[in-house]
Amino acid sequence: MSWKDIIKAPPFDVKPVFLEAKQNSRIMLKKILTKKIDQRLKNHINKFPNKNRFTLPMDMKSHEELVNLVGGEEQLENAIKEFYNLHDFYIKLGAIPGHTSGSMAYYFELM
Repeated sequence: MSWKDIIKAPPFDVKPVFLEAKQNSRIMLKKILTKKIDQRLKNHINKFPNKNRFTLPMDMKSHEELVNLVGGEEQLENAIKEFYNLHDFYIKLGAIPGHTSGSMAYYFELM
């Protein structure tokens, strides 16, 4: 390829690369959620089958990893709500007396 061919080449199309990166991010998010939340969620549901609202403690390092994958806390809330088919989900900062002792918790409300 000569320098003339390079100059005449069409501009770089960002969209396919962006869509592929976004899809890879969602796949990685699902793997991390499966690893860090799924079993704890199943255990809680099995232990308290009549409760449809509960909180799970979350460490800051894992939370930051998830936020960075999706691009923000609001996007993370929406992704978790969608993945787990929840009625409501939000992130609570600070310890919740009687429920969590960490610096943050994830609040789940089932359908």
